[in-house]
Amino acid sequence: MRLAWLPFVLLPFVLLAVAAPAHAQGLDLSERGNRPQVAPPPLPASAMIDPACRRRLSGRKVAIVFSEVREDGDRLIRQQRYAGVYPIVADALRRAGMTVFTQEEINRQVAQEELRRFLENQTDAALTAFQRLGPAYVIRANIESRAQMNPMIRVKQVSVTVSFALSSPGRGMMGQADMSQASFTGADPLPVVRDILRERIDGVVADLYASVCAGRG
Repeated sequence: MRLAWLPFVLLPFVLLAVAAPAHAQGLDLSERGNRPQVAPPPLPASAMIDPACRRRLSGRKVAIVFSEVREDGDRLIRQQRYAGVYPIVADALRRAGMTVFTQEEINRQVAQEELRRFLENQTDAALTAFQRLGPAYVIRANIESRAQMNPMIRVKQVSVTVSFALSSPGRGMMGQADMSQASFTGADPLPVVRDILRERIDGVVADLYASVCAGRG
C-alpha cells in the first residue's frame, strides 16, 4: 500500500525517455535537409560520345591552336601564352581517344606567319600551315574578351567567349562550338578561360565529335 504512488511518479520520466529519441531524430533530419546540395561532376567526353563515333575517330591526330582577339582588334597568336589552358583541351581530347600534338611539336613544324594566316581564316592556309605536321584535324580556339567596369558594384568585369572550330586540312570546316562566361577577375581573360574550360570542355569535345561523325569525317 505504501508503494501505490510509485507509477505516478515514474510516468513522466518514462514519457520523456520515449519522446527524446524521436525529437533528436527530427532534428537530425532537419539538419540533413538544410545541407547544401553538391552538384555532381560533369560527365567525361567519352561518356557523352556515341560509341561508334568514338571508335571511328580513335587514334586520329589533332592539333590545337589558340588565338586571342583584343578589343582594339589586335590578334595574339604566340602559343606560349596559352600554355596554362592548352593541357585542359588536350587532356579532354585524349580522354575521348584522339592523339594530340604538343605545343612544342606544332611550334617546330608550323611557322608563325603560316599560323597567323590560318588563324585569320585565309582559305588556303590550313593545308599549307599543317601539311608538314600531318594531323587529321586542326582545332582553332579563338578567345574574345571585353573588360568593363560594372556600374552597380564598381568592379571590373571580364566577359569571355571561346569559340572552337574543327577543320580537316583536306575537307575544310567540320564542326563548331562556343562557350562564354563573365567574371570579376580583372582585365586578363585567361583565368576566366581556365575556369570555363575546366567546367565545359568535355561537352565541347562531345559536340565536335558529333559534328565530325555526322559529316562522315
